Amino acid sequence: MVVTTIKRQILRLNAMFRKAIKEELKRQGQSKYWLAQQLELTTANTIYRYLRGDLNLSGHRIAEMLQVLKIELNPTAKVSKPAKKKKR
Repeated sequence: MVVTTIKRQILRLNAMFRKAIKEELKRQGQSKYWLAQQLELTTANTIYRYLRGDLNLSGHRIAEMLQVLKIELNPTAKVSKPAKKKKR
């Protein structure tokens, strides 16, 4: 039970990081290939697979991507929840 909960949390975090990385690449006008070059990877395949959701990476590799893109994490920031639809 605890292991399953931890796995779910890791999957949610990976999804959050993927979204942030994709959005920042787009905002900066950079490509996944560019990101792989900045990380000195021999192939961009790792980046492609991670951002597609086919692969999960270690925290250190994710941290490197966030650093290259200058994405700062604010663990105390509150995430706004979408407003609930009113019943008619």
